[in-house]
Amino acid sequence: MENFEANIVISDEVRPDEGSPAIIAPVIIFKPEFVPTALTFAVTVIGIGINDNEEHKIKFQVVEDETQNVVYETAESSAVFPEKAVNFVISVELKNVGFKTEGKYLIRFNVDEKSAEGHFYILKRNN
Repeated sequence: MENFEANIVISDEVRPDEGSPAIIAPVIIFKPEFVPTALTFAVTVIGIGINDNEEHKIKFQVVEDETQNVVYETAESSAVFPEKAVNFVISVELKNVGFKTEGKYLIRFNVDEKSAEGHFYILKRNN
């Protein structure tokens, strides 16, 4: 893997579309009515620099920024990316992820020994 780079988009949902996923309602801030809360949301990674036609180990993590505590992580899985793909796109829906506090959270996408990060915020809604 050379020059690995990735952008991470957090959204309410991802739907299959012709050739690539349709990202529905991208967000940076979630404003639930109550905190602690549990949220379901989608994460889409658009990346480059992964060798194609090779098996790679991938995993997603949600991490509380201030404490670096992992609040959710997927099991490690294997993926093979299409041959000669300029960009790779991976989407995952994370269901009922628990958030105990307001604040900044990181999304980590790990592929083999490399990782990329994005972030979002949980802020209680002021009624």
